[in-house]
Amino acid sequence: MLKPNYDDSILQIKDLVLNSKRKKTLFILIDAFGYKILEKIKKDKYVRKVLRESKLRKISSVFPTTTTAAITSIFSGEPPGKHGLYEWKVYSSKIKMEFNPLPFEAVDEKMQKKFEKIATPSLIKHKDFIKDLHKKRVSVYQIYPHELKGSLYNFNKGDLVFYRNIVEAVVKTKNVIKNEKKKSFFYLYLPHYDESEHLNGPFSEESIALIKEIFRLIYNELFSIKGIKIIITADHGCVSIKKEIKLESKKWFWENVWQNLKSCCRRKIFPVGGSRDVFLHVKENKINYVLTVLKKRLEKYAEIYKTKDLIDNGFFGKKTSKQFLKDVGNIIILPKDNIDITFYVKHKFNGDHGGLSKDELFVPLIIH
Repeated sequence: MLKPNYDDSILQIKDLVLNSKRKKTLFILIDAFGYKILEKIKKDKYVRKVLRESKLRKISSVFPTTTTAAITSIFSGEPPGKHGLYEWKVYSSKIKMEFNPLPFEAVDEKMQKKFEKIATPSLIKHKDFIKDLHKKRVSVYQIYPHELKGSLYNFNKGDLVFYRNIVEAVVKTKNVIKNEKKKSFFYLYLPHYDESEHLNGPFSEESIALIKEIFRLIYNELFSIKGIKIIITADHGCVSIKKEIKLESKKWFWENVWQNLKSCCRRKIFPVGGSRDVFLHVKENKINYVLTVLKKRLEKYAEIYKTKDLIDNGFFGKKTSKQFLKDVGNIIILPKDNIDITFYVKHKFNGDHGGLSKDELFVPLIIH
């Protein structure tokens, strides 16, 4: 199991942007574009051209290696243990339920109406270098997929531009850059490669073809713009998935683990996190018992830890917030390479992330 290096990681993107000497800075985030993938495609014509005209470094993502945790870390400059938005599914002690931060909705569909009544944007509020840019009177443009229109996660982030496909994304980015005359910052978010990896696998023919096409578009449409600083990186990488273990199908889970999970508002706190990092909220007096059960049943497939041990060893960053400690749970299941461990997940993934394998943890930093 590897450990994030927060001193040489995506947390430093914030300083790269704020300290840019160029009049215009473009930050491109290719979701799930791990360093291992770059090594796979580095002989491609347009990848070689991009790298030849840029500087390349291998840097660390954060833990968990998820979009929610990593993007929040990039824009806040804080590790997940500090900002607290550590996964797709999290538990909030403030509203006493599980929710998904990015789409801002309840995990349990039956709780959605209650969530809408009690949840406020303060649940996902965090530090954001966009505010620092505004203070410096830098014009800010953020280019997102159309399906994210209306997302509360994008509030107070400058002018929003939406696109419906990758070609439109890159062309719209080129046009807003050329039309802006003032000192400006542009953020282009590309989630398509992540989607393909989940569906087809990170090293599938479909995913490799897609990432090569992304580099072709970036080089042909954006590298020709004069006088602009371009920063390309990823939030995390991705690992191939060969086996899925469904906890809800295991009798031992219901008898020995589920019964010992904490309850809130007359209902159990569901396992949260993701399929590569399962977080459990276990009754305090049952932690050692549940650890023993999990290690016996899952020893071939996962490593099991007390959350406190990973916190104390800096896996979530050097500092953690009080709210994070209240919300995060006390046992973590970390599946080994190529394995997902799920709890009522509808779709089987051929690629996934959230864990601490080298494929998930390391990403490229390309600066043009």
